[in-house]
Amino acid sequence: MGQRSAGKTIAMGAEPVENGLRFTARVAGVDPLARFVVGLGSAARAETPELAQRVKQLALGALERLKPVRKVNTRSVRPNRAAE
Repeated sequence: MGQRSAGKTIAMGAEPVENGLRFTARVAGVDPLARFVVGLGSAARAETPELAQRVKQLALGALERLKPVRKVNTRSVRPNRAAE
């Protein structure tokens, strides 16, 4: 099994465990694997501290993007006369 990320293939294996599967992977860096784990959502759990930390950073970053953008008061801006 393999997944492509930024032009690199991640070699992965899977084994059955209680209540699911355990995936193992040999990667050059933790980021591609962390993105894979984040993509699985609550169905996944990182089992190494380095991977868990990166997964947490990515997930918190995604949640931060869901916050509403502050609304700007457009009435205080004069209309563009060239557009009229």
